[in-house]
Amino acid sequence: MNVDDFLFGLILCGIGLAAACFRSEYVHLRELVATERRRQNAMRELQLETTRASRQPATAAHCQPPPRAL
Repeated sequence: MNVDDFLFGLILCGIGLAAACFRSEYVHLRELVATERRRQNAMRELQLETTRASRQPATAAHCQPPPRAL
């Protein structure tokens, strides 16, 4: 094994590490976007429930909190 083979291996390892780093960042970004999307959907549902509750007359049946979906 000469110096050229060693340097070539070192370059390949660097490329592999850079690719792993980019992949890790991409997966992390996708998780953040998915979390934000779930949060926005939950807020939208809460706003819809609040809007519906404010439009209906307040009776004993409507004073109960709605059942939570699992």
